[in-house]
Amino acid sequence: MARFAPVVGDDVAAARQARHVTILGDLSAVDAAVEQGLRADGAQVQRIAAQYAATLNRLIEEGRPY
Repeated sequence: MARFAPVVGDDVAAARQARHVTILGDLSAVDAAVEQGLRADGAQVQRIAAQYAATLNRLIEEGRPY
């Protein structure tokens, strides 16, 4: 995971500066309006709504940061 150098946090303003954003949580955790706002700002957004560890491990094993 270190090779992807992710920035981890819950600051929407900081996420708006990113090109790629992975949201961990369903719509009750992070509202759809936040996701749409990030997309409108030009970010490629992926949402992982469940099984975070398994999904993230699979992406890393495939060599994909998102």
